[in-house]
Amino acid sequence: MNIETICTIITDTAEQDAPDIFQAILNSIETLRAFPASIPWSLAEPSLEQTREFCLFAQQNRELRHDLIHTVRLKSNRQMVGMIGLHKIDWSVPRFEIGFWGNVQFRGQGLMREAIGALLDESRLHYSPRRVEALIDAENIAARNLCTRLGFTLEGINQNARRDPVSKALRNHCVYALYSESGNQLTSNLSWPQLA
Repeated sequence: MNIETICTIITDTAEQDAPDIFQAILNSIETLRAFPASIPWSLAEPSLEQTREFCLFAQQNRELRHDLIHTVRLKSNRQMVGMIGLHKIDWSVPRFEIGFWGNVQFRGQGLMREAIGALLDESRLHYSPRRVEALIDAENIAARNLCTRLGFTLEGINQNARRDPVSKALRNHCVYALYSESGNQLTSNLSWPQLA
């Protein structure tokens, strides 16, 4: 799947993306490690080989329709902006969780909002999901604000939902959702984001 927006291009993750993903991780590692209960993979020492293995894993999972993981790049020069994943897919509903992270080099420019909105719109056309969830650490204000700007509804905050693997403190996570009011067909009541 290739999706173009005004400023970004969203593609399926492939092995050749590994060097650019690795560099984006290095750029962003401190920010990613601020929420280790939500992003536990960030605690491992990044390496190009591990990133390459992840890309191969993402390709295999896409073929099995277990996870759909995408890279986000600037359309102008193909620099790596971030990644978006559709996870824990239940095709019988269908429903999935969405996860995302952005390269801090491009923070505050609205690029991830633009890309996530476009991917959700494309997903609506191709997969007709009845529910999309984002589970966000309650203290991750930037991700929570992004969910709100994308039109997600905060359904609740799960207390003591995860344990921080570093501090061992219990963490709360917020359940944000987009959903169809109808169990059968997508309708105009679906709370999908509209990009300005």
